Amino acid sequence: MALFHNQVILRNLFADAVDEAVNANGPPGDFVLKAIGAAVATMPLNNPAFGVAASGEIIMDVAPEPTDPSATGDAANDVDFFELQDGQAAVVITGAVPDDLTLSKARVAPGDIVKVTAFTYSATQ
Repeated sequence: MALFHNQVILRNLFADAVDEAVNANGPPGDFVLKAIGAAVATMPLNNPAFGVAASGEIIMDVAPEPTDPSATGDAANDVDFFELQDGQAAVVITGAVPDDLTLSKARVAPGDIVKVTAFTYSATQ
């Protein structure tokens, strides 16, 4: 049986804790796309990375859009997961692509410009 966090105040605390962790250890961390375990694009996050939690969700600050102007890329493999890292590259959250994140294309080629245009973290209910 799955656990549920029914109180919004508790879900807001979880979501704000994620934001605090991403903003920890120096400047805010990075949004990293990976293919077969190797980073293919790294986008530095804004400071702060997210807004204040509401209804158990935090919305990423994308003004300006976190951008990797020249991605490392991988010509042979699709992006299969992503990480949100803190300022010292410690992993805060890992998610699967396409389950937890939708991309405009599955493969990041070397030299591509990669941007985060929207991302919402939701603490489970």
